[in-house]
Amino acid sequence: MDWKIVVAAPLVAWLVVANAAALKMPRNWGSDVHAPTDRSYLLGIDPEVNFNGKPALAVRSMQHVSELDFAAATRYLDAFGYEGHRVRFSGMLKTSDAGTWAGVFLAPYNGVADRDWMFTTVQSLPHASAPTVGTSDWHPVSVVIAVPDTRNASISMGLAVVGNGQAWVSDLKFEEVGDDVPLTETRLGIDVDKLAQQRAQSDAQRGSARQKVVPDLDLKS
Repeated sequence: MDWKIVVAAPLVAWLVVANAAALKMPRNWGSDVHAPTDRSYLLGIDPEVNFNGKPALAVRSMQHVSELDFAAATRYLDAFGYEGHRVRFSGMLKTSDAGTWAGVFLAPYNGVADRDWMFTTVQSLPHASAPTVGTSDWHPVSVVIAVPDTRNASISMGLAVVGNGQAWVSDLKFEEVGDDVPLTETRLGIDVDKLAQQRAQSDAQRGSARQKVVPDLDLKS
């Protein structure tokens, strides 16, 4: 069996439908969240939304957040066999009241240690589909990147919402494409300069709130 064909098959096969009580993350997927609390966003399969009968993965804000807050449902993949080649991540996207940005993303990494969501420059942002804001019906989206030609390369892909609103994605596919397919130039819609300022202010506030601690060395049990 050709393992590449298996990997390139529609990722929708991994989506597990959750019960109506709560959203459940698909098997092999994780989450990356930058928000005031762990309840700021809800991620997982939406049992009430589908695309042509196929499950839909959702990311939605559950309370008011800033334009710099974001959440992503993320699937990581070992890039073995794809090093030095172009790959495409695609699907059908739907949004509701997306205030800042919503869409799919695809990012290459030189190794597992390179994976993080502490973006500091535009170049550190994942490549992403064209910006989608407001409310939109199902429409196709895709991202194409070049995988690093290095050992231990990896890839991340998924659905992200920046700021308020919600988005769904379905009919997901991951595939190798030829060099004639243009690379995606757009990036995830986060203002990295404002994000850096926010983090600097937060660090300063935490620093000013620190207090000298006198250790309690009483050895009584």
